[in-house]
Amino acid sequence: MAAVAAIAAVAVTVVSAGVDAYGKHKAGRAAQKQGNYVGAIEDQNAKFSEMQADDAVARGYEAAFKRRTESRQLAGASRAAMAAQGIDVNTGSALDIQENNQRIGELDMVTIKNNAARQAWGYQVEALQHRQQAHLARIGGTNLGRNYNYSAGSTLLTGGAQAYGIWKNR
Repeated sequence: MAAVAAIAAVAVTVVSAGVDAYGKHKAGRAAQKQGNYVGAIEDQNAKFSEMQADDAVARGYEAAFKRRTESRQLAGASRAAMAAQGIDVNTGSALDIQENNQRIGELDMVTIKNNAARQAWGYQVEALQHRQQAHLARIGGTNLGRNYNYSAGSTLLTGGAQAYGIWKNR
């Protein structure tokens, strides 16, 4: 009767260790898949950030071109208004006003382009952060998966040792 009890105890120990190890192995695979999934999402977020950076630059150049056009229209209207009043637009204060307006328009264009470049840089930094998060998620999933697999192996070894001890002490 003691032999039957020992065999049953050994069987329960082995099955328990096997089930526990299998569960840990599955958890390890799930952790790896989760790390890869999060990594893929972060990669996609990085691509979106890069697209936003490109869009910021394009919008900046468009706004700068629009500002240049407005500045030239204003200069032309100002020149025509002064000429209509009989003012010589090529000398003195009239010329100074035109040159000043042109410099302000150019400064506005440069400011618009610089602001767009700064905004694009922010998106590029964001893209880099997403790529780093993707890398970390994949590494974390791989490491956690390995830890679960090592734990599964340890469980099998421990279960085997316990089963041997039960059998030996019967």
